[in-house]
Amino acid sequence: MATSPKAATSISSERPLLRYIGLDGEYLSNSGSYRTVETHLFHLRALHACDRVQVLTQALGADDTRLHLFHVLTCERDDGAVATGEQILFTMPTVDAADPRRKAYAARAAASITVAFLT
Repeated sequence: MATSPKAATSISSERPLLRYIGLDGEYLSNSGSYRTVETHLFHLRALHACDRVQVLTQALGADDTRLHLFHVLTCERDDGAVATGEQILFTMPTVDAADPRRKAYAARAAASITVAFLT
């Protein structure tokens, strides 16, 4: 089942990825952050209460103002996919947010990196 696009919202799972591509606390405080503006979720099956999960995230595209991500939630027990999600984030700059580092962060994200986060 797919959900409809969501309004702009900040999701805490974004933070590890943003840190990974170099958007540290200083950048986020001074230059702004990324916010989710569209999400599509597909729930494929249920989990058990004690199941450990892994989230694999792939950057599908990036530019100076946008990140396009694809996530797969898998169960460690059998490595089977539990859910997938496609997410589009846009920068939400603070006042005077012309940070020259933004191009470097976008280039790193656009390199189609695949990042695994274990939760």
